[in-house]
Amino acid sequence: MIIIEYGDFLEKRNDIYKNLEIRSVLGGYLVQEYDSKPIIKEWNVVSKKQVTDIEREALIFAYKVSKWAKSNSACFAQIYDDGIYTIGIGAGQQSRVHVVKLAIQKAIEFGHEAELKNSMMGTDSFFPFPDGLEVAVNAGAKAIINPGGSIRDEAVIKRADELNCALVFCGKRVFRH
Repeated sequence: MIIIEYGDFLEKRNDIYKNLEIRSVLGGYLVQEYDSKPIIKEWNVVSKKQVTDIEREALIFAYKVSKWAKSNSACFAQIYDDGIYTIGIGAGQQSRVHVVKLAIQKAIEFGHEAELKNSMMGTDSFFPFPDGLEVAVNAGAKAIINPGGSIRDEAVIKRADELNCALVFCGKRVFRH
């Protein structure tokens, strides 16, 4: 047995690790700054279709939920008379398309299939291809928020316009590992 004396280290750990998030990974640790900056860096509706004020609130809500789920993540939210609620979350997938499909599957599994119609979707990753957007819209999403930043953003915007889906780029990636 080895005994290591830390002294007052444990008392000072909050000062030492202030604003740092530490996760163990195979063979070491991932140390990253805690993401405490505003969730929306910019608000850029890049599609022809615009969003209403309540849809904007619902998109921000869905993006916040997506931020705290393991990346890649997607959250479908619905507007009700008494507030905005999550109806399906997909998280922890390598594929952006699969995470959208998982969120849809969860919504259906928990009895929210009807609420997918006219829902809002937030995702913590950009779409490098229109396929993830297509899956979301085909399930009922009428507006989507993501960080943007793909080299193929124009193709995704064009497809959103073809599908009459509002598309918002917020300019901030919120990956959580």
